[in-house]
Amino acid sequence: MKCKEQMHPLKMRLKLALVLISLFFGALQAHASTEVSCTILTIEASNANQGIDQQLKEYAAIFKEKPFAAFNTFVLKNRETYAMPTLQPMRLALPDALGGSLKLLSTEGAQLSVVLTLQRQGSLPMEIKGTARPGAPFFAAGLRSAHGVWIFGVVCARGDFVEH
Repeated sequence: MKCKEQMHPLKMRLKLALVLISLFFGALQAHASTEVSCTILTIEASNANQGIDQQLKEYAAIFKEKPFAAFNTFVLKNRETYAMPTLQPMRLALPDALGGSLKLLSTEGAQLSVVLTLQRQGSLPMEIKGTARPGAPFFAAGLRSAHGVWIFGVVCARGDFVEH
């Protein structure tokens, strides 16, 4: 009888240890699912002589390079941040009846390979592959807007999902 009483607390400790281990790995898995976040900047570029939106000043050097140098006005129209699961397209909130998605292809070191898919209603989708690194986002342009062209900036980062 005494042996059974001694085993009972041991079994309880083992069960408690198993529960704690499963909770720990569950928390790690939940953290891994939001390991990468990407912010989509929707920018309208035109020649309205209004300069660069204050919210875009950190990208001013990029806008002086081709093909963006053809414009003198850059206005941030929308900024959305998404938790990015690997290999699953994330539907994007875009203006001007545009449809789009972003898919994280790989996370090699600091490089995050992504595919931005854009589609105007009634036309074929356009896929743009790029690499976003911390401090070095990638930008894609070309679709016409009401006043010029749409530029889409993809800014990705590792770590917890943080709204920018």
